[in-house]
Amino acid sequence: AQNILSGSGQSAGAEARAILETARSWYEKVLKTDSVVERDAAALADLILVNHQPKWTALKAVEVTSEQGATLETLQDNSIIQRGDAPPADVYTVIASSPLEQVNLVRLEALTDPSFTLYHGPGAMGGNFHLTEFEFAVIDPRQESRSLERVAFSDAFATFEQGEKRDQSWKQAPSWRPWGAVVGSIDGDPDKGRWAISPETGKAHTAVDQKTEPLLIPQGAQLRCRLHFTDTAWKSSLLGRFRIAVSSSDTSTGETHTWFETRKTRIPWIRLIAAYLLDGNTA
Repeated sequence: AQNILSGSGQSAGAEARAILETARSWYEKVLKTDSVVERDAAALADLILVNHQPKWTALKAVEVTSEQGATLETLQDNSIIQRGDAPPADVYTVIASSPLEQVNLVRLEALTDPSFTLYHGPGAMGGNFHLTEFEFAVIDPRQESRSLERVAFSDAFATFEQGEKRDQSWKQAPSWRPWGAVVGSIDGDPDKGRWAISPETGKAHTAVDQKTEPLLIPQGAQLRCRLHFTDTAWKSSLLGRFRIAVSSSDTSTGETHTWFETRKTRIPWIRLIAAYLLDGNTA
């Protein structure tokens, strides 16, 4: 039910929401008893957060390439996996028809896979990866030239970062980058920042890039995503399996960032309190 509501499906949406509301009601009754445990608080928090998550639509790639000739395969779930040995550095390019008329958020999922012998990923070789830049652009069919201007993101956040963002000073001081924080992958300079996830390897991770102003997509346009893995100090630190999705959910209120940070909170009771606040319940 949560998966249905997090996507763009409509037919089963009402039924899925009814199931989740029933589950929420049950957990709220448990919350009032002496038998409630942290696991119940965590489950209830997740049920509340479902109503506030963005609606994602996965990109269905029509073209996937590697600058270094690595083998990239598109799977049935629209994820892309790298097969064979990883080159020392590479840039992946993914082109897909736009499923939306407006894009406010772009999600990159770094996924594990049992075919990766060390930690099962999400990095192709050593579990970790260094995404030095994530580019996003629109291919407008009305333009004869395919020279594109990359889309500028206002912020980025991730389920885990090998480093701390701390504040917005990366925008004013481009010479300074917190090591491994996801904002380093949207700064426009592949030589300075990177998103990395050590020591949290062997787990799936998610990054969300956000625009303050909506990006309007022309009819028939394609979206181009370029993933740079060009860290000269850490070779072959490439993503082994990933999936890209877009959302038109409103970002003007800051709710998406709050929802994301609330989901990251590991202490169940604090996550539950934050979820209720996000839901407008201050009692």
